[in-house]
Amino acid sequence: MQNDRDREILTYSSIKTFRNCRRMYDLRYNRHLAPIDEDSDARALGTIFHGCMEHWHGRDMAIPVEQVIGGVLDYIDGACPNRLNDERQRKIWHHARAMFLGYVKKYPAEDFEVVAVEKEFGCQIINPETDCASRTFDMNGKVDAIIVKAGKYFLVEHKTASVIDGNYIERLPMDFQIILYSDYIERSMNIRIAGILY
Repeated sequence: MQNDRDREILTYSSIKTFRNCRRMYDLRYNRHLAPIDEDSDARALGTIFHGCMEHWHGRDMAIPVEQVIGGVLDYIDGACPNRLNDERQRKIWHHARAMFLGYVKKYPAEDFEVVAVEKEFGCQIINPETDCASRTFDMNGKVDAIIVKAGKYFLVEHKTASVIDGNYIERLPMDFQIILYSDYIERSMNIRIAGILY
């Protein structure tokens, strides 16, 4: 019988990779191989912006907002240490600053309470027909934030996309990652997720 330490961890990324290409799943998750050029500009920018939002939503409300903004801008500086000599880093640095400053200008104050930021979860995978837990896999993940608004819990999902059009917006209600995360957050925290704030 397997003990808990022998169980394999599934994430949304690993499930998506398996659905799209089983060979890629094997290379990445079993053999631990990844493409050399995986750190694309878009991925790097998305990672930095998610860090900005983690600092912003996880801030101490007793600290003046100008000081928090300065701290986030310092974080962006630290994420792009070679921006003066590296054109790629300079471009990412400019985009990250513009995105963050645009965000706080549009949303200087939120009408919700932040419950958790970068909330990690880990749960068993339950077979709905037998109500038994998988003996092979557990599910792990991390949500950008959990908030309470008007007495209801919502997930916050920050998306960085080059284009947001009608097709993109129409697909959001069927976003498998959010459906999956909502279910696991509800089970792990024993709360009801009323919706998603993008």
